[in-house]
Amino acid sequence: MDPIGSGPLDLLEHIPQTSMLFQRFDDFYYQPDNGYPTDKRIQFEEMMMTLVPEEATRVAALATGEGDIGRVSQATFDQVESGGGKIVFSPESVIIESYLFGCYDDSLPCHDKGVRQALNYAINKEQMRDGLFGDEVFKINGFWIVTESTIGYDTDLDPFKFNPSKARELFTAAGLKNPDNPGGKDFGTMVLNTYPDPLLPTLTESARMAAANWEEELGLTVEVRVLDKVTYTKLRTKTPELLSGQAVWVAQNTRMDGAGITRAVAITSQRETDYNRKFQPNTRIHNDTSLFEMLKETMLSTGQATAEEDWHAAYVRMRDEAYHLSLGYVNAPWGTGPRILTWDPFPVCEYACAYHTIKIPK
Repeated sequence: MDPIGSGPLDLLEHIPQTSMLFQRFDDFYYQPDNGYPTDKRIQFEEMMMTLVPEEATRVAALATGEGDIGRVSQATFDQVESGGGKIVFSPESVIIESYLFGCYDDSLPCHDKGVRQALNYAINKEQMRDGLFGDEVFKINGFWIVTESTIGYDTDLDPFKFNPSKARELFTAAGLKNPDNPGGKDFGTMVLNTYPDPLLPTLTESARMAAANWEEELGLTVEVRVLDKVTYTKLRTKTPELLSGQAVWVAQNTRMDGAGITRAVAITSQRETDYNRKFQPNTRIHNDTSLFEMLKETMLSTGQATAEEDWHAAYVRMRDEAYHLSLGYVNAPWGTGPRILTWDPFPVCEYACAYHTIKIPK
């Protein structure tokens, strides 16, 4: 059977876990001959995608000409540019997705909305931006997967501003021990689960920075648990009850339309997993009947004239509930080699995209 598709490339060769070789598809539909205003066919004959896990190897390949485009981090910007390359950003493309598990359990401190908000207030986003990413890469805007390009965005969705005094005030109101209330009830150990991810090379470092903020500003004891991605995924989907009362800190792509991921994370109260096909009610992040109903109603407005307004109201409610630890988004950086003259990735696109904008010498 010959697979077919509608994209701008034909697959010529696939070596699993190693590489994929593509060629230009001349009959790609988006071209002036078919009535479209621009030609979105790629401007080169072939493209090879190669799996290169190590950033240092990717950067070296850009300098030698063995590679033309590769994922990089702020730490290697100078190296890319000194080798004759450029740094190109995928706008509004990636977030650090962090949320609390099992907070519908009224025995957990995070059952209290004020406690969840306090954890947000106690994270110094500016410190994280300046110390790990740079202001071109990390933007303290948006909520969860919502950026300026997402249906429903407005500035009132931007992250909680760093306010340690407010964070301690909320902990005190909940009766919890903190520097302003040393006689309060002990929160217990906060476990923050993360893993190394090439999508965000400084992901684990940012988790440790958030943990240090919580320790300093709220007096918490925090364990940063660095797993591998496969182990984390199995833990989250097969035994999510083990994460109850804990937080996760992972990479996630943003969305122009957040309906699908909102359904999965905040609406579906029982989810059938790919691993064991059994219902796992503990995968949900809340058990708030009114929030379930609001989000279900909002789903019905998708594609309708009221969608922008309805989704904005839904996200405002979700932000206020603070099950998510909202930080901002990342303009994911790419390094390009000297052969790449121009490249303009689409916004809200965490993978390499807009191939038709890539120009190389004739």
